[in-house]
Amino acid sequence: MKTVVILALSCSVTLLQISAPSSANATQISDMGATGPRLLEQCEITKTYIRDREMKDALNTGLCTGLIQGTVLTMKSQSKDDRLPKCFDNLTTESVVKLVVEYLHKNPDKLAQNNAAELIIQSVTSSICVTTLND
Repeated sequence: MKTVVILALSCSVTLLQISAPSSANATQISDMGATGPRLLEQCEITKTYIRDREMKDALNTGLCTGLIQGTVLTMKSQSKDDRLPKCFDNLTTESVVKLVVEYLHKNPDKLAQNNAAELIIQSVTSSICVTTLND
């Protein structure tokens, strides 16, 4: 499971590197996410966009939604295996953005993690999956 998520994120980073501007003032790929604090920042910006429907920071909104969509799609494909939770099947990007922000605020110790995909998975499995599995 981790291999698939890492592969999906590697492909995303490679695409970002290809399309990233090459000027000295350009945002470095390493500054774009994959850490707990950056994921929280990006998803808070995205949550504000979802609420207000006013785009203020397209880059960070795109990074948050891209990480979430890539992770959720990977988990959906993996959930066909009966050993993985089915709770990823009906998720929307908006609902996961809210879950990620809520989870990271409730669990600030998780911000030290440098694997954004793992944090997204933990956010979903600690809330929706627990409810789904207990029903």
